[in-house]
Amino acid sequence: MQRSDATNLDDTPDEALSDRAFHLIGQARRLADRGKFAEATAKLDEADKVVPGLGETSEARRRIAELATPEGQFAIQFDRARTAVGNDDYAEAEKAMAEAERLKPQAPEIAELRQAMQAAQQKEAKRSSQVSQLLTAMRSAIARKDIAGADRAFNEAARIDVLDPALDEARVELAHAHESARDKN
Repeated sequence: MQRSDATNLDDTPDEALSDRAFHLIGQARRLADRGKFAEATAKLDEADKVVPGLGETSEARRRIAELATPEGQFAIQFDRARTAVGNDDYAEAEKAMAEAERLKPQAPEIAELRQAMQAAQQKEAKRSSQVSQLLTAMRSAIARKDIAGADRAFNEAARIDVLDPALDEARVELAHAHESARDKN
């Protein structure tokens, strides 16, 4: 009677089959993260047919079973909401929080996340207002032919929020003002 030895290369599954099984396991995890548990289980069944007895398949099956519970689904939605807040996608955050709240009404972590989101929105609004005021000052300086003052106002606005879309248009306006100033000299 010969035992299967993990160090014996003849006993290991074909590399292409292993790759296929791992790909299916990855698909199953992504499906489960989106709440599609039946489809995820089907992918794991397919992975089992490709490479039977793979430890990663059983681990994924255990994890998906956890996610399929109401608590697991709550965790998925809450994580989705937290990620959306971190990405400043407040509409998606609200949608995920509403779904999480449906699964676990009155959950204190939802209230905390909602407060954090409101604070982030207020901070974003304040930054946007400051940038807007500085860009108005920049435009006034350009109108007075004060290019140095316009540069200062623009740079200060960029320091507040370099990704503010209003800076793109202002950058073009400032470049035109620099060109006009050079042309007159």
